[in-house]
Formats: sequence, structure tokens, C-alpha cells
Amino acid sequence: MPVRDGNPALIQNVVVSYPSAPKAGDIVRCGDMVGYALQDEDASGYTLVDFNQREIKGIVLGGGTDLAAGSKVYFDDSANPITGDSSGNPFCGYVLGVVDDSGNATVNILKAAI
Repeated sequence: MPVRDGNPALIQNVVVSYPSAPKAGDIVRCGDMVGYALQDEDASGYTLVDFNQREIKGIVLGGGTDLAAGSKVYFDDSANPITGDSSGNPFCGYVLGVVDDSGNATVNILKAAI
């Protein structure tokens, strides 16, 4: 996936909240911030995370409503973790494809910068 130019200060070595053992390429959450893991979690429990805007590919759960290109998506620890359901979930970005309400779809997501 192409990487968007961004602020190097938004690439940080952090302890992520979800998933419990992040791998490079995972979509991760650190508090209410959503980022993209650049490296696997290290022995100290830290992961290098890019919090800039970037295009990523991920599985999106429709969340009971159809999602058209440009719809907002949210991070949900109990879902895939990207969903169209905003209740209690931090904003993640925008879906760049179509997701049917009855299932999941693997689509590109424009992850918003923090």
C-alpha cells in the first residue's frame, strides 16, 4: 500500500491497547488513537506505530448498515477490528470500497491521522 507523506512526529514507539501482541501491518489502538504497526511488538512490549494518514487494506464489518465508499469506519476491539458501528468506538478513517451490511469485506481504508 502507498504510504502518505506525514509528520515524522506521528511515528511513535508505544504500548498498544489492542491487539495484545501486535505484528507489523496490523491496525492497532493506543487509547483512543488508531495507528498502523510498522514493526512487531518488541520484548519490552513496545510497537513502532505510524499515526499518520495512510491507505491500508483491512477487513471491515458492515455493522448492520451498508457502507458506501467514503463512509466513516471505527475501531472495535471485539470486531475485526474495523466496523461501521460508531457506538463506543474511536473513529478510524474512511472506507474506500463498498461493504454490505450482512457481512465483511476486505477493502482499502484511508486511516485518518490523529
